[in-house]
Amino acid sequence: MWMLIPLMMLLMCLSGYTVRIQQQAANERGDAEAAITGGRMRIYLNAVQQYARAHPDLNGHVDESELALPTWFLKSGPLGHVLASGRVYVYHTAAPPGLIGYLSKSTDDAVRIGINQHGILVGPHPSKQTNALPSQVPEGSVVIVF
Repeated sequence: MWMLIPLMMLLMCLSGYTVRIQQQAANERGDAEAAITGGRMRIYLNAVQQYARAHPDLNGHVDESELALPTWFLKSGPLGHVLASGRVYVYHTAAPPGLIGYLSKSTDDAVRIGINQHGILVGPHPSKQTNALPSQVPEGSVVIVF
């Protein structure tokens, strides 16, 4: 009977270690997914910005075939854009957790980042000014404004 106590303690320690390793792997997977999605959004933003500079009077959506996207870039369904009043809005409707944090760390201050909440860009930094968003930007999307 006394021999079972150390065995039970060992099993409890091993199960705690296993749970910790699984949680760490899930966190790293989430961080990687946010980085990949954020990188794709920035590539897409650059292509839309380039088009907007060449066509400053255009408002609305541009067909992706007209954008100078790299040949290896495959646009995913939840990624989109809107041009309005000289601004570029790139959005992702199915954003992974951590995407706003990744984008905030990897972009400069000229770019605004946030979530569309009732047509307003709500960003991670409350001190930054909020923007009204075009109605074409889906509710709840993560948005980059330039």
